[in-house]
Amino acid sequence: MECKDADYVLAVATYGSFSKAADMLHISQPALSKYIKFLEEREGIRLFDRESGRLTPTEAGLIYIQHAEQISSVKKDLASRLNSLRNSLPGTIRLACASNGASSRLSKAVECVRSKYPGTEIYVSEVSSSVIEEMLLSGDLDAGFISAPINHELESEFICDEYVLVGIPKDDELNSHAYVEAGCPYKKIDIKLLQGRPYSTQPVTARLRIVTDELLSENKVTMNPVLIGRDKMSSMLAACSNNSYFFTTDKFLYGKGLPTAYNFYAVGTPAAKISVYMVTRRNINRSPEIKLLVQSLKKLLNNFPG
Repeated sequence: MECKDADYVLAVATYGSFSKAADMLHISQPALSKYIKFLEEREGIRLFDRESGRLTPTEAGLIYIQHAEQISSVKKDLASRLNSLRNSLPGTIRLACASNGASSRLSKAVECVRSKYPGTEIYVSEVSSSVIEEMLLSGDLDAGFISAPINHELESEFICDEYVLVGIPKDDELNSHAYVEAGCPYKKIDIKLLQGRPYSTQPVTARLRIVTDELLSENKVTMNPVLIGRDKMSSMLAACSNNSYFFTTDKFLYGKGLPTAYNFYAVGTPAAKISVYMVTRRNINRSPEIKLLVQSLKKLLNNFPG
């Protein structure tokens, strides 16, 4: 059981409905429903009965909830004890960033902090959003930069929005269907034209995968996944190797470099976006260094592509 599994199951058990639990978790109702279904399929047993408009734990669900509560309690105790120890060692900031727009400008923001606070040691790693959440809750990180949805046990601050883009090989006939839409900074492609197209994607728990799966489902579009990379970069490289489509985000893409063999288009009505947040543990006083880091990062991203 992962920490995220425990959080989601406990929220559903508490509220008895996907919609209320999703509001508390700051995710969409379809995403939560899909995740619980994924858990039940993975465990091979139903965790909730869906009757009379309310979700009720099954016998297996009650056992799962009991262990989830234990995990939640252990997490909180561990985070508290490690935070006390961390506070006795000032001068070090541990950051992590998922594959999003923040990662493309984070190094420059770190330079701004180091120039003003030269004695501060800053360590940066790039891992998945779910790993960042777990590291924050266990006290192994001071701050992280991830895309929505956000674990309800963490505090968050909005950093920026990213446009969701689909990468299409330049020699593909679909490029001729691109059009301009007022208010959108990118040309667009009707998402329904992606029906049956091959694409490289990410694991079902990845933030961008959740958003694009919902977008495709809402428009009744089914694409053909040919490869699954562990993150945005690996799925992009996999797509380039077999000339397939892929989804990415604008700030991440331009920060990492554009594949020259592809054109990129916004999708959805209105154009789909994904939000990036800085996340920390709750009830933590942010240091002047972290406050400056966030201020610098927002300024860099507001000047995007710069």
